[in-house]
Amino acid sequence: MKDPRPHQDLGLQPERTALTWTRTTVSFLVAAAILLKWTGNFGWPILVLVAGLAITGLLVLARQRIRYTRGARGIVGGRVRPNLRAVITLTCCLWAIGIAELVLLLLSS
Repeated sequence: MKDPRPHQDLGLQPERTALTWTRTTVSFLVAAAILLKWTGNFGWPILVLVAGLAITGLLVLARQRIRYTRGARGIVGGRVRPNLRAVITLTCCLWAIGIAELVLLLLSS
């Protein structure tokens, strides 16, 4: 039977990274579900934030296979590059959503 991993990393680095991105996706979706509770207080702006969180989480999930393949090939090739663009993009999304939530809280006071 053929080994399903395209690399020989006994530490399973690409698999651990893929699991980490999956946990990130789940965190985004849980945060979106929790925000739904505030729809009654804030109305449609909360739905925009929920959609933003859900879309960001699903985009992270959609790009996961590409990140896994890139990491596995990097191990085989002996050079793995950090995915700074994904981290910076995700950080910017989190900042934007956090600032939007703070604005909503301050405007409702």
